[in-house]
Amino acid sequence: RAGYDLTFSMPKSASVMACVAGDKRVLAANMAAVQKTMAWVEKNLAEGRRDVDGRKVPVQTGNLVYALFQHDTSRALDPQGHIHAVIGNMTQMPDGKWQALHADKIWSHNSIIGAIYHSYLRTALEKIGYTVELRGKHGTFEIVGVPKAAREEFSQRREDILNKAAETGITSHK
Repeated sequence: RAGYDLTFSMPKSASVMACVAGDKRVLAANMAAVQKTMAWVEKNLAEGRRDVDGRKVPVQTGNLVYALFQHDTSRALDPQGHIHAVIGNMTQMPDGKWQALHADKIWSHNSIIGAIYHSYLRTALEKIGYTVELRGKHGTFEIVGVPKAAREEFSQRREDILNKAAETGITSHK
C-alpha cells in the first residue's frame, strides 16, 4: 500500500459561498482547518510497529509524510470544496528508522477526525462573520442563510445516488 487518502469536505453551504458567491476567505478557512486537523492526527494517531516478544506492537511516532490537495468541485462538477490529505505509507520511528505506517488508529478514529475538522472550520467561518447551524453527526453544520434550494441545486451527485437507490429499491444508507 503506497499510502492513504483522508478527504475533508466542506458543507455544501460553505462550498456555495466559496465557489459560487466567490468568498475566497472560506477556502482559506477550510485549508487552515485541514492543516490544524492534520497536525492533531500526526501528533496523536501516527504509529509504526515494533517487534516485541514475537508480536507486532504499535508505537506512537508523532510524524507523518503527507501532502494536501485542494479541489473545488465534485465528480458531477458541482461546487464542492474539499481537500485530500494524501499520507505516505511511512513514519519515522523513535530510533530514527523509517518504516511502514501502522494506520489502524487513524482509520478507527475517522469520526473523531471529522468532528475535529468541522470544529476548526466552524470556528474559522464564525471568525470571518458567518453564522452556522449544527446539522447531522460529528459536528457537521451548514451556514445560516444559504437556502436549502441552493444547496440541493448544486448536489447533483447526491441526487443521482438517491435516484439510483430508489430505482434499485435500496432504502437503508447502509
